[in-house]
Amino acid sequence: MYDFTDNQWWNPLRARRVVVRGSRGEIVDDSVVRLLDPTTPVESTFARRQLGYDLNLEGVGVDTIAFEGRVLYRNPFPGARFSDDDLAVATILRDTALWARDQAPAPYPLADGCQDHLLGLAIEESARTGQAVTTGREAWSR
Repeated sequence: MYDFTDNQWWNPLRARRVVVRGSRGEIVDDSVVRLLDPTTPVESTFARRQLGYDLNLEGVGVDTIAFEGRVLYRNPFPGARFSDDDLAVATILRDTALWARDQAPAPYPLADGCQDHLLGLAIEESARTGQAVTTGREAWSR
């Protein structure tokens, strides 16, 4: 789902909602539904360990995000009191600095950025014209 409204970043009138659908299942907010085998749908949840709530005195911020008992994400800046958005920006800046020093791969390769921008332009064109817009994999992303 792509919502064509303005001001999607933060708006007190809009609830947080994540919907990702695919042929093998879907994610809705913190819930994941998928096929365990061809006839068995299962549901699991992402578990976010948030510091600083209730009796937790370890600081403020996300600590980990786990799925079925396995940690998928660990805050790379513990104690920094960053929001999720600030964590994302700090992570990309750190990874870009490592790349610039030839210590890591590019965190967001130019080809991926170009392809993502093409999709964004197609979404805008579809919203403007009310017509379906099709894109393909361009030469830069091969």
